[in-house]
Amino acid sequence: AAFLPPLSLLYHSCQALALFWWIAISTTVAILAADQVEIKFGKESFGILVAGISTFILAEAMFHRWFQRDITHKIRIQRVLEAKNVSFYVSNIQGSMIVIAIIIDIPIIIWYLHDVLGIAGGFGGAVRAITVQNVVTSWDDAILNPILIQLMKIVKALGYISGFVLIQRILVKEKGILYTAGLLMLIILGQVSAIVSTSRGEILQFLTALLVYYNILWHQKNGWHRNLSWKLIRIGVICVLIGIPVFYYAVLWLGRTAAEDMRTITEVTNIYLGYPIYLFDIYVKDQSILPPLSFGEESLVGVNTFLNKYLGIKTYVRNVNLEPRYANGYFLGNVYTFFRRPLHDFGFVGMLIFTILVALLFSWIYYGKIKWRPRTIGTDCWSLIYGYLFYWIVISSIAQYSQNYVSLNVLIFLVIMTVGYRLLNNIVITLTGLKYRKRKNVQV
Repeated sequence: AAFLPPLSLLYHSCQALALFWWIAISTTVAILAADQVEIKFGKESFGILVAGISTFILAEAMFHRWFQRDITHKIRIQRVLEAKNVSFYVSNIQGSMIVIAIIIDIPIIIWYLHDVLGIAGGFGGAVRAITVQNVVTSWDDAILNPILIQLMKIVKALGYISGFVLIQRILVKEKGILYTAGLLMLIILGQVSAIVSTSRGEILQFLTALLVYYNILWHQKNGWHRNLSWKLIRIGVICVLIGIPVFYYAVLWLGRTAAEDMRTITEVTNIYLGYPIYLFDIYVKDQSILPPLSFGEESLVGVNTFLNKYLGIKTYVRNVNLEPRYANGYFLGNVYTFFRRPLHDFGFVGMLIFTILVALLFSWIYYGKIKWRPRTIGTDCWSLIYGYLFYWIVISSIAQYSQNYVSLNVLIFLVIMTVGYRLLNNIVITLTGLKYRKRKNVQV
């Protein structure tokens, strides 16, 4: 009952539904745990959240209509018939190309582990040392070899591509133990940096992308007129039930805290789901701690870093971690929902405009490039991009992820991932060597 946006608009809106769902969950957890930190949620904070969510939903609904204005009933029927009559296409990546990808990954991973363990002083204190670096600064960019950083993007991109292809094979029930093992190997190698750096967020981002890929590919196979919502909700509930205890014990396993300092599983759930709502409320009540010093200093960290580092334009670059907040002498943390950063940077009206722009981005990709379009290698590339970016919405109840996504690094990664997918699909190994055979963009 905390939020009352135009719920009827959520039916066609996967990203708006996700944003509404996660912030509603966080609000519920915050209400249930309010006595723990003795916070009374303010009306102004409530109003800002409702306005922000409603703006996103309305903007997404408007863009949905705009980007699909040419998708007539006739085209929809045609796509339904194609889904019934045309065999679902699985990316035809040669097994030899999978082997080559693994061979490319392994030396990069060995180099990465060598450098990281050298910095951390060996396996003995590796996890704790890396965790400290990860909290204090962006240790990848600050410490590792710049060439290695770019090469690790290739490893990570191959992991996402492999997950996307594996889901295609699962949907058509294709077997082939060695081929599947090769894809799983690339997926594991792609997550090595996330495991070593104790980045549960990166792992959750990858799992989110897999769920999005499954949703898109399932509809492309069975038709967009079919409803997968309840199945995805069941999967989501199961993931939450399994994920919360795994997340909880990962705190100890990854070395983020000692066993004697472990909080209860309820407290950890409150901290990660409910506390951002408290933090946002505290910020709204007292915005005087850190007034904005430059345009987009919190929301557009990557842009300001690029301007400062590469173009020599002097901009204030804030740490990606926000200032800590306290309530009644109790430390809460420094993450503040989907609306905290743009509210700080641009004010209330600017926050709404920023929210509309994010809705535009997701709507343009989903409705303009993927849904109701003939499936081609090009639409597959947009699906890869959409799944990777969707974590921006999933994490909305905790933080605004634009500071991570609006950056040159992410742009480079997306280019590597999409180019890599095209090359893997079009390069074949013959008796005379490697050949590039561009696949026609036809309904597949």
